[in-house]
Amino acid sequence: MISGAALGVQKFAEHMAIRGHKVVVLAASERKRPYVCEESGVKVIRLRSWANRLRVNQTFVAFSREKILGELRGFQPDVIHSHDPLLMGRPALLYGNRNQIPVVFTAHALPWAVSETVRELRPIRKLIEAMFWTYGRWYLNRCSIVIAPTEAIAAILRARTDRPVVSISNPVDVGVFKREPDLDSEREMLFRRFGLAPDLPVILTVSRLDADKNVEAVIQAAIKVMESVPVQVLVVGDGTQKQQLIRQAEASGFGQRFHFPGFVAQDRDLPGLYRLASVFVTASEIETQGIALLEAAASGLPIVAVQAECFEEILQEGVNGYKVPRNDIDQLCERIARLLENPDLARQMGSAARSISAQHPAQTALDKYEKLMRRISEAGPDPEIEI
Repeated sequence: MISGAALGVQKFAEHMAIRGHKVVVLAASERKRPYVCEESGVKVIRLRSWANRLRVNQTFVAFSREKILGELRGFQPDVIHSHDPLLMGRPALLYGNRNQIPVVFTAHALPWAVSETVRELRPIRKLIEAMFWTYGRWYLNRCSIVIAPTEAIAAILRARTDRPVVSISNPVDVGVFKREPDLDSEREMLFRRFGLAPDLPVILTVSRLDADKNVEAVIQAAIKVMESVPVQVLVVGDGTQKQQLIRQAEASGFGQRFHFPGFVAQDRDLPGLYRLASVFVTASEIETQGIALLEAAASGLPIVAVQAECFEEILQEGVNGYKVPRNDIDQLCERIARLLENPDLARQMGSAARSISAQHPAQTALDKYEKLMRRISEAGPDPEIEI
C-alpha cells in the first residue's frame, strides 16, 4: 500500500543513502514471502507478511521478532528509526534500549485513527483511545527522540511524553507538484485519458478510500453542489470503501459526473490531475500532516477541508481556502460552490496556496532530518541536545 507516510520514509532513506550513510530498511513484504532487494542505494529487507483486511494492498508483519533482532545485530546501527510502535517497532525499541542505541520514533498516526478505522469501535472510542495512549506513552518514553510531521501534532505529543519532540515535515517535491505543466497538451490529454468532460470544472479529492478518511462526506457535499453548479468530481485513490462510494455517487442521479480512477502514481498522472482541478476537498480528520493538502497547495489549488489540528500549517482560513466544522455538509457544499462560482477568488487563493507550500520545501526537511540523525548518533540514547 502506498501512502504519504510510506513515501516520506522512502525519501528520507534514499536521501541518507545519497549523502553516503549506510541505510537498511525493514518492512513488510508486499509479496507476503520474505526477500531482500536494493532500491536507490538502500538495502530493503522485506519480512514475511500477512494481508491486512482493513486496507487494500497492505500487509503487516507478525511473528518476526527474532528475524528483526537478527537483522539489527547483523547491521549494528548507530541509530534505529521506528515508524511502527507495535509489531515491528516494539522489538526494535527493546533492542535499542538493551544495547544503548538511540531510537527515534515518527508518529504517522495518533490513537484517534483506530476508532475511525473500525467504526464498530466508535461507541467505545474514548476507552480505545485511552488504552492506546497508555501504550503510546510507554513507547514514547523509551525513545530517544520523537518526530512529528507538523508542529500541531508535536504539541500534542509533548503533552504525552517527557522525551524531546521535533517537527519535521514529510518531503513533498514542489518541483513535481506545480501549477504550470511541462506539456501544453497535458490538460487535453488527461481529460481524454480519465473520461472527464472538458467543459466542466473538477472537484478533486486524493485519498485512501477507507472509513477513517470520511470520503463519503466529500461525495455528499459534491452532490449538493451539483444541484446548482455544473461540475464533475474526481476521486483518486483506492480502499475498502471504494465500491460503497461508487454506489453512493450512482444513487444521487449524478453518477456520470463522478470518476473513480483508483490509485494514480506520483510519477505518472497525479501531478497533472492536481493541475487539472478547480478545487481540492478533504473531509479527513485523522491526519498528522495531510500530504495531499501540501501537494494540492503546491499545485496552486484552493482547498476546502474539515477542521483538523495538523492542517493549520498548510490551510489558512480565507487565504488559500476554507476550514469547515466536522459533519457540516451544508457549509462544506457552500464553500466549494463559492470557489467554483468565483474563478478570480479561486485563482487568488490558489496563488496564496503556492506561496504557503513554498515554506515547506522538501530539501529543508531532508537536511533537517540528516542533521538530527547525526546529532543523535553522536549524543547517544539519552541526548541532551537543543532541538
